[in-house]
Amino acid sequence: MTLKINLLKVLLGTLLSAFGLSLMITSSLGVDTLSVALFGVMNIFPLKFGYLSLCFNLFALMIAFLFDRRQIGIGSLINGIGIGLGVNFFTSFFTLNTSSIISQLVASISGVLLFALGIGIYVSAQLGAAALECLTLMVVNSSNFSIKTVRILIDSTMIVIGLLLGNANLGIGTLLCVCTTGVIMEGVLKFQTRLIKNKKIDAG
Repeated sequence: MTLKINLLKVLLGTLLSAFGLSLMITSSLGVDTLSVALFGVMNIFPLKFGYLSLCFNLFALMIAFLFDRRQIGIGSLINGIGIGLGVNFFTSFFTLNTSSIISQLVASISGVLLFALGIGIYVSAQLGAAALECLTLMVVNSSNFSIKTVRILIDSTMIVIGLLLGNANLGIGTLLCVCTTGVIMEGVLKFQTRLIKNKKIDAG
């Protein structure tokens, strides 16, 4: 039963993240930080975005395999593949009047919050992590830094990489991702920890 619930968390979190990222893309006010870095890489290597995203996920999982295999699981596979498929699906339906800054801001802010919430939910299932979440948890487990701090540092690094590689296509959505993703991810995990603790107390 617990496995089924955790699988549902991974699926729900992945769908929310894909939906949120699709809103960010549609808003034209900036995408997530990993995409910023990957678009920069595309200026150097003429590869499609989907292939680069897959390569990065494989790289992150290879690092986890060498240093922290606890981060590898079915959740890594579901999220690693599901995000791209979900974005392709949702963006095919989304249309937005980009001449209206209000509608752009609403889409961007909503997208960022849903993206971050989805990450927190799928990671809370503890069935494996993909991409930046995998790297974040590895650093957290080997240091005294909080999830919030590590994620902000990694997100900032992704932006710097993108800028150095010639991608200056940043926006308010990208900056909001830096400020909120780690905070919400850590908040969801702490909330789950409190729920589990309260259940154990009630059961006792």
